[in-house]
Amino acid sequence: LISEQQGVGKSTLASYILAPLLGESNVSYPEENIIVESRFNSWQVRKRLAVVNEIYAGHSYKAYNKLKSVITEQTVTVEEKYMTNYEVENWCHIFACSNDERAIKFAIDDRRWFVPQVTEKTWGLPNWNRLHKWLKEDGLGIIKQWAIDFIEQDEANSIRHGETAPMSRRKKAVYETMLSDGERLVLDRMN
Repeated sequence: LISEQQGVGKSTLASYILAPLLGESNVSYPEENIIVESRFNSWQVRKRLAVVNEIYAGHSYKAYNKLKSVITEQTVTVEEKYMTNYEVENWCHIFACSNDERAIKFAIDDRRWFVPQVTEKTWGLPNWNRLHKWLKEDGLGIIKQWAIDFIEQDEANSIRHGETAPMSRRKKAVYETMLSDGERLVLDRMN
């Protein structure tokens, strides 16, 4: 999720809706540098969701390349300090947020990343307070039931493992923002 405006709800969606619905023990919050620079990957072990709250790795393909296997592989070789490597099933999904359109550099035809359009309008503290109150009361249960109903009723429209994530205007814009001057020149000549 990318919006240049802060406070539009990216972290709220991850931390106050998705994490409680999945169970806090099934969620990790790795920082970008842990994903990109460290060989240790315990942040993805036995996790259903990894929330990267501030990703800004658009200057290179390093984060993109490191996350490919996290997104697609069925197993992961776990590397932890002072431990012998071992393998486990990989259930981890990535939920990355940024306030910069240059969040992550990826190939335009990449099938792994869906980049939806996110609002740039802030909501105001009274609205956020009402939302959080609703979530604590019965909102999470309502959202959970909606998700169950959606899967049952609209399974044909769900994206399945190995399928290509839909293209979006935002994904195209992010890709174009990442182009070097030379890449932009070649793309302009081809069009």
